[in-house]
Amino acid sequence: MERETWKGAPPARPLSPLPLNPVPLARPLNPVLLARPLDWLPRPSRPRAVAALALVLTVALAALLPIPAAAQERPRAPARLVAAVGDCLTAELGDTLTEPAYSEELAEGWRIVLALRGQPGMAATSMQSPPPPEDTVAAVDIYQILPGEPTPDFVDNMSAFLMVNARDHQRYVVEVAGYFMLRVRSAASGCVERSTGGLFVFQPVP
Repeated sequence: MERETWKGAPPARPLSPLPLNPVPLARPLNPVLLARPLDWLPRPSRPRAVAALALVLTVALAALLPIPAAAQERPRAPARLVAAVGDCLTAELGDTLTEPAYSEELAEGWRIVLALRGQPGMAATSMQSPPPPEDTVAAVDIYQILPGEPTPDFVDNMSAFLMVNARDHQRYVVEVAGYFMLRVRSAASGCVERSTGGLFVFQPVP
């Protein structure tokens, strides 16, 4: 048998395909999603992100702004000061009272209760501010207002007045309620001043 010979390069033989070993997917792909265009995929919501950023900036700016005086917590006059004023009023008014003055705590301050003794004979005189004809009650209310807070409208320098500390600008509103007597008004102003060592003095309001 004659042996077949080739002239030139031997003919190319077809390559056998390499075996493929694909890695199995943990979850099969959804053919519906594969058929949709790529721009269908969800993107971050820009309006929602802008709204969240605006909220963060608003909260940060609100924290930097000063708190209005009306919204701040009102300080309270010390209890020992109120007790000292009550003792002073008891000594100052003397037999005008049927019992020693005592204090009560209010929502924003203190009240010193004065049990006034009735004096029918004195009430019939022409005194400008006579004592009551029968036993009754008066009160001296004391509460503190903030330095930047406006003066209450009811402050009239008589039945309600300001006592101011010139050193640290603390202010007390003192109001005489119940039966009004000039003697009680004068004693209230003097007792606050003496009980604070002269730091708080009467300041008239124009």
